[in-house]
Amino acid sequence: MEAFMIGLALAFVGYLTKMQTKDFDGVVIRSPRYYFYVGIIGIICGVLIFLASYASPDSNSLKETILATFFLLSGIALTWQGTFWRIQVEDDQFHYTTYFRKTYTVKYEDIKSITVSKSFITIKTEEKTFYANPEAIGWDAFFEHIDDDDDDDMVF
Repeated sequence: MEAFMIGLALAFVGYLTKMQTKDFDGVVIRSPRYYFYVGIIGIICGVLIFLASYASPDSNSLKETILATFFLLSGIALTWQGTFWRIQVEDDQFHYTTYFRKTYTVKYEDIKSITVSKSFITIKTEEKTFYANPEAIGWDAFFEHIDDDDDDDMVF
């Protein structure tokens, strides 16, 4: 069972590292790399807790299983976020890829407002509102494409 858990965790990490953005020449805004690394640490801690709970004869397996599951799920969520969420910036549009890998294409002229706060960058269009982490890497290239001469409600 332990070997299966370790193998599954390693296969998941290998899958995520292969799923990085490829064959794109423009700028990609990504989550900070610490999302990925903290997620990997969470996965490793979850696997180690599982292994320790099965190796110890006097362990309280329910509490350790709940703790290990929390670490595993949190680690997978952070690793997934750090791997798949991105904004690909092009000259006349950008592609917003969500946590669940759904991609939206938005032209810059369709943006109605952008609000930047400490917690979120909110990009509103008529159809959808997009939220992003202000700590994400590569925002300068995105804001260069926003035309400040429009009558849009841009709040920076």
